[in-house]
Amino acid sequence: MKIKKKTLIIIGTIVLLSGILVHISALYQNKIDNKNSKPIKELLEHNEINQKSYIEVQMISPKLTTKNKKSFYFVFDKNNYYLACLEEKIADELPDEYTTKPIKIIGVTKKTSQDVFESVREKYNKYIASEKVSRSKFKKIIGTIYLDTSSVKTKKVMTLQIIAVILEFIPGLIILIGLISRKNT
Repeated sequence: MKIKKKTLIIIGTIVLLSGILVHISALYQNKIDNKNSKPIKELLEHNEINQKSYIEVQMISPKLTTKNKKSFYFVFDKNNYYLACLEEKIADELPDEYTTKPIKIIGVTKKTSQDVFESVREKYNKYIASEKVSRSKFKKIIGTIYLDTSSVKTKKVMTLQIIAVILEFIPGLIILIGLISRKNT
């Protein structure tokens, strides 16, 4: 069965436009998720994990520790310290001196592992606290969750983007095959 060039172009265009629409809807969904994120202070009160959250950062500490290729920092808003796992590019954009113009970072709350907690507490005691802080008091200061900016995209958005990439690849392949077969005839 011979497929006409015009038919291939129409099919390719329809599939390409479908892929683009899925990609746009994935971006829109991510924007909605970011808009619906909660301040981390609200989530800390109930130790809510795997929730979209944000911090209005006015200052960042030097890197506290690195575990499993994740870098942890203290970030400060106008009232509190928070623990955050930041990608290098995000950490580089945050002010290392106090500023009155905060920068909003968005991420997902995760439970702090015991080894990260202890490493961070050790740095806190060494560089910030005037006297050593116990584990229980440190939990009251930073809580038991942190903001992870490395997993900002939700699974739903990532799935939609994978579908979009596949749908955008197929038309190009169909058109390429059609053009190659046309040259051979």
